[in-house]
Amino acid sequence: MYSVDCSGCPIVEVPQRSRVSGLNGVAKSESAILTRIAALLVPHPRGYTLPQALYCDPDIFELDLRRIFYRNWLFVGHISQIPRAGDFITYEIGGESLVLLRTRAGSIRALFNVCRHRGARICNHPAGHMSALVCPYHQWTYDLDGTLVAARNCGADFDANGCSLAPASVRVTEGFIFVCLDGPPPDFTVVEQDLHQHLTLHELEGVRVCHTRSYLVRANWKLLDENARECFHCAGSHPEYCGAVMSAGATTPREVELAAHIQAEKEAEWRFLGFDVRQKPFAPGTFHSVSRYALRPGVVTESLDGQPVAPRLGGLPTLDAGVVGIGIYPSLLAETCSDYAVTLRFTPRAVDITEVEMAWLVRSDAKEHEDYEIDRLTAVWRATAEQDWKLCELNQLGVRSTRYRPGPYASNEWGCRHFIDWYLEELVGRPSLTASPSRSIAREP
Repeated sequence: MYSVDCSGCPIVEVPQRSRVSGLNGVAKSESAILTRIAALLVPHPRGYTLPQALYCDPDIFELDLRRIFYRNWLFVGHISQIPRAGDFITYEIGGESLVLLRTRAGSIRALFNVCRHRGARICNHPAGHMSALVCPYHQWTYDLDGTLVAARNCGADFDANGCSLAPASVRVTEGFIFVCLDGPPPDFTVVEQDLHQHLTLHELEGVRVCHTRSYLVRANWKLLDENARECFHCAGSHPEYCGAVMSAGATTPREVELAAHIQAEKEAEWRFLGFDVRQKPFAPGTFHSVSRYALRPGVVTESLDGQPVAPRLGGLPTLDAGVVGIGIYPSLLAETCSDYAVTLRFTPRAVDITEVEMAWLVRSDAKEHEDYEIDRLTAVWRATAEQDWKLCELNQLGVRSTRYRPGPYASNEWGCRHFIDWYLEELVGRPSLTASPSRSIAREP
């Protein structure tokens, strides 16, 4: 993995201010921060962007970590990244580090990367293979399920049963791995059902990550989430994406009507072919969205020429299967075409820095240079993402101004309103009033 800023320049490391406290490292009284937020929200009208401090204040950022990211399901990666017993990846968020690994029984575990002896970090590599977890400090050794199996010089009366590595909650659905650091986690049942209904024919358990790209975006994580929740900006910013997705570039009433007509026609075709076409947009009280939407006539995938860039996925009966758009708060945006999928994982690193790891997935038996070329496969979403990061960074610069004031969302930015309602409810318990429309298009699922 490597990191670049939106201009493509390498970044060596995240600045020191991004090293934030962990689950128990509360820098300031939560009650004092919540009191301050409550005062900021008294004059804040619904349907407007947030007060400046919620995008720029380090103490509120710390609260975001504890109340939003530690308590909710976070997308980590795909099962193809840890196919064999002993394979692992690590994931860091705030001051916490997790080891995601495949056990000898074949299941996937998430373990806090903290030795039970004196607290040293055990695994200091982003990915790899190991037969056991061995702490480099005093060689306490743990099995792949986190059970302590060896502890030197601890005496005959030492009880190892209470010294297993601390686990985090894990859910795997359609090949995607999710974790929750602090329990009890939110109910994930409906999310799993909706993902399965829309993705079963794509058979994403049988794909693999063929390419990743990591960015450090100089913007608060909420600005990236807001950007991902609307396509109001798409026509003026994303020519490659709009070249594939008609609804994304529809700006006139005629174009909107035509896009809706094509969507309805495609849904009828897909229903006949056995696809689940029930749209599941963000609704009050939900934190996820899954929808299948149509591409332009003659376009079968999100590529520069609209033609396939990799072998057809799974058991799809047609290449003209549209795109399944997925959004799961607070960290996942994904789109699945007929020949590849792309995931975007948002991880806050500082109040004004968000890491985005992008991954492209193809059939596990697909061969590079024979079945696909990386540049062609990644072209649309590489361009689209980098355009977005520039917009988000400009957004952050403006929000920091003394002249910034919360502004109203447009009528077609209902996804942003839903996200802000969800965020405030999670942060301070403000009830949600957002009503979602009957269907969704493009990046506003």
